[in-house]
Formats: sequence, structure tokens, C-alpha cells
Amino acid sequence: MAQRNIYDNPSFFSAYRGLKDGDTKQGTVGGGLTHDDLTRILPPLKDTSILDLGCGDGWFSYWAVTCGGAAKVKGLDSSILQIRAAQSTAARLGDDQANRLTYQIADLNTLTPVKNTYHIVFSSLTLHYLRDLKGLMESIFASLKPGGMFYFTVEHPIYTAPTHREVCTHPATTKTAKDGEGRHDAETAAPAADAHWRLNGYWDQGPRTHYWLGHEVEKQHWKMETYVNSLVGTGFELVYMHEWPRVDDGKHKAESWWLPTEVGPTYLMLGARKRED
Repeated sequence: MAQRNIYDNPSFFSAYRGLKDGDTKQGTVGGGLTHDDLTRILPPLKDTSILDLGCGDGWFSYWAVTCGGAAKVKGLDSSILQIRAAQSTAARLGDDQANRLTYQIADLNTLTPVKNTYHIVFSSLTLHYLRDLKGLMESIFASLKPGGMFYFTVEHPIYTAPTHREVCTHPATTKTAKDGEGRHDAETAAPAADAHWRLNGYWDQGPRTHYWLGHEVEKQHWKMETYVNSLVGTGFELVYMHEWPRVDDGKHKAESWWLPTEVGPTYLMLGARKRED
């Protein structure tokens, strides 16, 4: 029996929608990216056919049609509540744009490709939930037209690696001419706190369970080389990479498992092209 999607838990989904509403008010989507970021990173969407994997509430599909001018966008997600939210948003559009959007419940771990169909495949913060990364890459490759593009964002491997997420904070030492070993003396001003991410388990790929939005949530940790080699080994040409930190809006209570902005990246985006030969 398939595992129930955590996003179909009403309590979790309600908390998640509250988080998404906060992102919308800030003008950010998908881990803090903005629509302007996507316009800059992605190829022109006008008149393209797009597959949105793990479409969630359909924010990208909606934007691709209404702002990007995509000819057709199909959104897939394994969550019933997410698909319903996406369909509800699409229903507010006029017939011309609404007819360009299709949403479907699907298990991305067992995706059957429709060969040579899409110009672009996009996936936002989804692949780190999936067990069969290689199989999905192969399905995506088959689904793309020759020269087609695949862009995805995930939680960064540095962020997904620890079995227990923890930020350690301690007084930072300041070297002085008088004390070259980093010990404080009377002439050294009080240093600021120094934050460190407790990184462990990086080489141990597989499931991680963390407490998020009041519930235990299972995700997968994949090494950076696994993401890259899965793309290249499938036949993709890597063309884009972007790392960025969690956006701190100052409105949410800081959690001990948040990776501080100044310490390292929380998110990763990779872009790849299906070769035409």
C-alpha cells in the first residue's frame, strides 16, 4: 500500500498553507526565489509545453501560463489536497488560460513517461521526497523533446544530511597581536556569537525524519554528486547551478534546525539540457 502523503494530513496542510501565504505576501516562491528570478533563469516559456513535477498548489503552472505564455502545462502531485488547491486556483481563470492547465494525481516514484512531449520539465522542492532518483531522471529525460530543459530545486545536501539538525552557537574568538592563539584578553572587545551547522551523515544517503510544522516528515538525503551524476548518467548536459540560503523575513520564530543565512546554503537549483544528438 502506498504511503500517505504528509500533505494530505489536514493539520499539516493547514500549517503549510499558512507558510505559503507568508511567502506570497513577501513575493517569494519555491524556497525564496521570486518570479523575477525564474524569468532570469528559465528559458522563454511562451508557446511551450511544460511538465510541472510535484506541482503542489500549482503556483508554477499558474505563473507559467498567466505570465509566461506557456501553451500547455501539466502539473503532477501525489497529494490530493494539493491538486484540489491547484484546480481551485485555475478555476478562477478565463477559459483560454484555464484550458491550458491540467492537474493530475500521480506517484512520481513510479512515473511513466510520455516520450518526446515537453519543452521544459520543472520541479520545485520535490525530488528530496523521492526514493528512486535515477528512475525519475530517466522518465524526465524520455519525456523531454530533444534540446528540452529540466530545472529543479531541492533542499541543499548540506541541509538534508544531518540526522539531527542543530545550529551550535558559541562566542567567537578574536585574534589579537597580544594573543595569537585566539584567547581573549582585557584589550579584546566582547566578540559576537559564532554560529556553526552541525554537519554529519553526509555520506549516508537515504531517509531522514525531521519535525516540521508540528509533524514528523520524511525526506531523502542525496549527495551533491548523486544529483549531478544522475543527470549526466541519464544523458543530460548540466548547464546551470545555483545555491542560496533560507530567506529570513524576521517574521517567523527562529528554530534550532534552521540553517542560518550566514552559515551556508539551504537550497540548490540545477538546470540540464537533453542533448539533441
